[in-house]
Amino acid sequence: MMISQKSRIVKLEIYLFLFKDNITLIIKNYILIINLVKVICFMFLRQLCLSAFILTGLYGCFGDKTNSVAMMTVAQSQKDFSVSNNSQTVLTFAKPKKVIYVAVNGNNKTGDGTSKKPFLTLNKAFKVAERNTLIKMGEGNFEVKGMITVPSHVSLEGVGKKTVITPGKNYQGVLFEAKDFNNEKGDGYQYFRNFNVDGKDKSELGFRAWGRENSLFENITFVNFNNAGIDISGLNNEISNCRFINASGREGQKNEHFSGAIKFMSANGLLIHDNYIEENSGGGIKSVASNIRNTQIYNNTINLKAGKNQKPNKSASIEIWDLKEGNKIYNNNLNGWVSLINQWDKDQEIPPKGNLLFYKNKLQANPGITDDMSGLELGIKGAEFYENTFSGFKHRIFWIEGWGGKKKPTKDIIIHNNQFNNCGNAMNLGPNGNGVENLKFYDNVIQNCNGVVMGIGGEKKLINISVTDNIFVNSQKAITLHGQSKQYVNLRIAENKAYASKFGLDNKVDGLNVSGTNPVSLKKGLPATKGFKN
Repeated sequence: MMISQKSRIVKLEIYLFLFKDNITLIIKNYILIINLVKVICFMFLRQLCLSAFILTGLYGCFGDKTNSVAMMTVAQSQKDFSVSNNSQTVLTFAKPKKVIYVAVNGNNKTGDGTSKKPFLTLNKAFKVAERNTLIKMGEGNFEVKGMITVPSHVSLEGVGKKTVITPGKNYQGVLFEAKDFNNEKGDGYQYFRNFNVDGKDKSELGFRAWGRENSLFENITFVNFNNAGIDISGLNNEISNCRFINASGREGQKNEHFSGAIKFMSANGLLIHDNYIEENSGGGIKSVASNIRNTQIYNNTINLKAGKNQKPNKSASIEIWDLKEGNKIYNNNLNGWVSLINQWDKDQEIPPKGNLLFYKNKLQANPGITDDMSGLELGIKGAEFYENTFSGFKHRIFWIEGWGGKKKPTKDIIIHNNQFNNCGNAMNLGPNGNGVENLKFYDNVIQNCNGVVMGIGGEKKLINISVTDNIFVNSQKAITLHGQSKQYVNLRIAENKAYASKFGLDNKVDGLNVSGTNPVSLKKGLPATKGFKN
């Protein structure tokens, strides 16, 4: 009995000892957990504050100032790259797999391209860049001493106007070349944005991108080039929110007729939009090569300035040869002339409609540049022009005739609901060239033109021409027909009104019976057109 009781006491002491140890262990673990939670909370708050400093650009004030831009870039590169936060760009890109940094205080020998040890030059960065790489420039001036070859899938980005690229002291050529001309489909999948490029009045080109696919140029300023800021061809490329200041051809440069702030050729799906172009010695947007498809030019402002180096016949706001199908030009403000002609492509290669829509553009004459030029020089097939405003062209607005060495007529043209103000002649139709076929001109308002508003006739055939329901105000002569009757096939002139005009229709063609434009007093009121509102 005594042994059994003693045994129980011993067991109880053992249990109490074990329980005490467990309590001590639990308390220690609890304290450890509390401290661990404190550490986690501190690290979380620290990272949150650091991220806020990075995103607001304040990190340099509290950390390494030289790496503040790079740190900001890291934060930006961690989000999925939709090419622009504010602009209306169409192309988008995934975030790069690698970022290479270039800085004015970098070093090509000791640097490794990281944010802490950036390279010094762009030449070095592009030389080592692999696919899916972004080259990130900081603030400062970066010299290009020889043409840089840009591989596919490699992008270039600056931090804005404080990032400037210039040619080296003795370099006058192309600064960047992205070229896959032997590959029919092309390659690219890259973007260039947020920096300035200054050609110093000696470099030929900023970027030559031939045969590329899905390449974006955004928020770049090009200044002082001798031929062009960008020369591009390929599939589904985009030029958006860029500025071009005196970036076109200079007097005395070779092939200055083929120079423009933006040049393109053999383009399919090219988008040129929301750009500003200002030139004192060259043209705006130009393409003088064949096969332009599905290209859109919209929301651009082109301001050409007269000067001693500005040649009127070389300085079109927009000049495009050989539009082929699916093209649009709209919502542009232009103060120079426009040329749209079919120079090279065969007639059967172009559809009778859907080649070009030209609408809601404002074309303003520019003294010293457009004095002897037509507002719109037209010689293509399958085009429609509507809701445009043409003002101040003292020579003429539309110059329509057949162009090109293929002996093709200009045909399948619709011009309607446009407004023509304060011009010399509104339109000359078929004075020479290869003739005009299937043209409709209706519901347009033409006012305050000094001479013959519409001059129709010339040396070649005019087939299926219809001029109806137009309003002429304050003109000398609304419509004049000249030439020989055999040149006209199925001419229709009807329901036009000439207000405060001396002559409605002046028919100078013997044997051609046509009517349909009558002088009307303004006292009866000016009726509204059917589709275009002033």
